[in-house]
Amino acid sequence: MCGRYILISKKKIKKLFNIIIEPNYNIAPTMKVLVLNEKLNPIFCNWGILTKVRGKKVNIFNTRSENIEKNYIFQNYQMCIFLVSGFFEWKKTNKSSFPFFIYFSKRMMFFAGIYNEYGCSIVTKKSHGNISAIHHRQPIILDSFEFESWINKTFDFNSIITKKLKYYQVSKRVNLVSNNDLSNIKPLNDV
Repeated sequence: MCGRYILISKKKIKKLFNIIIEPNYNIAPTMKVLVLNEKLNPIFCNWGILTKVRGKKVNIFNTRSENIEKNYIFQNYQMCIFLVSGFFEWKKTNKSSFPFFIYFSKRMMFFAGIYNEYGCSIVTKKSHGNISAIHHRQPIILDSFEFESWINKTFDFNSIITKKLKYYQVSKRVNLVSNNDLSNIKPLNDV
């Protein structure tokens, strides 16, 4: 899935979109996040689509790709693209869970997403290759040439850029949203 990510590419965001961001090493659901809307314009949106399910309010911050067309919750939505520098995923064992930082060596990430007037949600799929050893789901990661097919709803959910992902274990300090600095993404052995 994806419960936390970072956006620290201040120079790239300024160059590409003429927006100044504060680097964030611990973006969590319900926060305002930077996404590209269906016109590929940058907008800020609440991470999580607030809706009711069986009479209870829920905040959907990850959406399974298999459910977008089937679920009534997503009847009125537009496609969007999350801007990301890397994300965290937790590997569960019998006794605990351990966070890993997942990233590309020298490039930004772009997550497939959906949004409406209530917020935005990252679209996920079954994990690819070595990432599946950490978690069985992952965000759909787009290459820049795939933006148009995602926005136009013709994307086939099989981006090959996922094969280039790298990862390492990090400290559990990332579990607390208030911990928001470079040490969140340092390899566990270096903390």
